[in-house]
Amino acid sequence: MTASLAWLFADADAIEEVRALAEGSGFRIEAFTDGARAAKRYAQAPPALLLFAHVDLALAERAFLELFRTAPGFAGGDHPSILLCKGQDVDLAYDLVRRGVFDDYVVFRPLYDPHRLAISIRHLTGARRGEDQAAAARRQLAAAQTGASALHGALTRQAQASEAVAADLAAARQRLVAAAPELHPVIEAACSPAERRLVASSAEARNTAAAVAPQLSQAAAWLAQQPQRLVVVDDDPVYLKVLASMLESAGYEVRAFTDPQGALVALPRLKPDAVLVDVEMPGIGGLELIAAAKRVPALAGIPYLAITGHADAETVRAAAQHGVAGFIVKPGQRAAVLSKLREALPPPMPPEIAP
Repeated sequence: MTASLAWLFADADAIEEVRALAEGSGFRIEAFTDGARAAKRYAQAPPALLLFAHVDLALAERAFLELFRTAPGFAGGDHPSILLCKGQDVDLAYDLVRRGVFDDYVVFRPLYDPHRLAISIRHLTGARRGEDQAAAARRQLAAAQTGASALHGALTRQAQASEAVAADLAAARQRLVAAAPELHPVIEAACSPAERRLVASSAEARNTAAAVAPQLSQAAAWLAQQPQRLVVVDDDPVYLKVLASMLESAGYEVRAFTDPQGALVALPRLKPDAVLVDVEMPGIGGLELIAAAKRVPALAGIPYLAITGHADAETVRAAAQHGVAGFIVKPGQRAAVLSKLREALPPPMPPEIAP
């Protein structure tokens, strides 16, 4: 079986060291010292894992973001990433992981544990596979629930239509018999088989609908227990914490980012149900983030809500041009925030099925 491909971005003197640390992880490593060549290579062989090992962590972040900006198709992919750092840079590495730029970090200079990188790779890729499988199962169940709900409705409508036609036919038969009693045998022979077929068709449709209803209700109950995932981006950590707590208390799963670039990198992996973005942020503004996200096909259909402290006409007009699904004006009362969110979000599941 062919080994999965991992890309290593590193200082030249660290490449062989990291190759040795990653030995036994099941990945074939292709090394780069800059992002430009990797961007050209991406279309030919996209990697399943990214490793960054630079003495200067700013170079690692720059290499990742350069790849994100310049490699066609990279922004729409899901690329687990590990940052390798020196012991003295642990705090900086932790901050980059917390901001969502990288998924994990490993100290490799001085070498504390020769097996730590391989363990991190196995854990990260295994967890990602589990997340992907769970998300795929949820999407499949939701699609099956939607299709089965439509089938249940069609069967119910078929039963109702058959019953209505049977009732009309019975009424017409009675009128004909009353008008021409001498033709009663002929009328019965003509109408009764059709009535019986209509009644049988209705009964079959209702029985089938009743048989699938419990399974559909179970699926609906399971889907209702799966929290909808939100990504919230605001450079104000205090407001971000308050907003995230508010949303979590309402039953949502929240991933919060103070760094808009980190959020943009993480969106393809997180696959949120909705994104709440502060309009005014340093570096990448909220509307710029929304525009960049919407250029990724997998993210284009997600509802984006703009968080703003200035709901003036110009801001509203600019946000509308970017296709925002709603506005949250800071600080925002809990009821108002949740109301705006529910308006923008698709329902978590189809309506529950009645037998």
